Amino acid sequence: MGNGNGTVVWFTGLSGSGKSTLATEVASRLSAHGWTTEVIDGDDLRRNLSAGLGFNRADREENVRRAGYLAGVLARQTDFVLVALIAPYRALRNEIASKLANYCEVFVNAPLAVCEARDPKGLYRRARAGQIRNFTGLEDPYEPPLTPEFECQTDKESKEQSAERLFRLLTERRSRNPKNWLDHLSSTLDATPGVTLGELAARFGVTTRGLALRLNRSAGTSFRDLRAQRLMAQARSLLETNCAVKDVAFRLGFSSSEAFSRFYRRHSGCTPKEFRNGWMHSDSPRRSGFEDG
Repeated sequence: MGNGNGTVVWFTGLSGSGKSTLATEVASRLSAHGWTTEVIDGDDLRRNLSAGLGFNRADREENVRRAGYLAGVLARQTDFVLVALIAPYRALRNEIASKLANYCEVFVNAPLAVCEARDPKGLYRRARAGQIRNFTGLEDPYEPPLTPEFECQTDKESKEQSAERLFRLLTERRSRNPKNWLDHLSSTLDATPGVTLGELAARFGVTTRGLALRLNRSAGTSFRDLRAQRLMAQARSLLETNCAVKDVAFRLGFSSSEAFSRFYRRHSGCTPKEFRNGWMHSDSPRRSGFEDG
């Protein structure tokens, strides 16, 4: 668990506090800025992966461990995994956090009286009537975080306000790790070769100048040079598959074959056709549909 670079954001709080609503809102904002996200909702988890578990302490702990394991797996391939799950026991949340490389605990704090008044699923009403046993906050304890990385009081601020504050915290936190944001920047350039520095800065939630300075200080390169490196890597890969020069130019967002050829010569010292001819007549192994091993 936790071998990847993704951040696991764990929303903990009483039933009805707004965990799922907030997780969905934050995921939407992250996705709109180019980050990949996955949401693990407690109700979905119970209906599927944990369908056979009850609500005694042992089963609750097993449910949380399953959620933690799933979050760790998803974090290997995703920028942010948002988990909306009560996880009532403090020691178990700490255990999960210790097994994840990048973990952020979010306390969705709303008083029991407020959560019970909302009661969106009618669970408190059923628990008070004795139809649900060991309900968290009533018969079963909820242990709030002592030092959460983020706390929102959903009885005092709107979901939009909470989501915006958390969105900024998460993106700033990711940006402080050069490998994380540089990997994301490179993958974005690969996916959209024509993207501008300004468009990328907007996705990262920073100014154009700020992104340029961060790139220079952390990676020792400029945006123009990094984009040229990524374009050249993609161009060579396409040329080696015998893709026509005009098709390569189109795929990489150049206005014409001539513009692409000028770019290629400037950065390699030869034209795309000269590169292809040299590659085809070299002693290097040719690409095929099979790998060596």
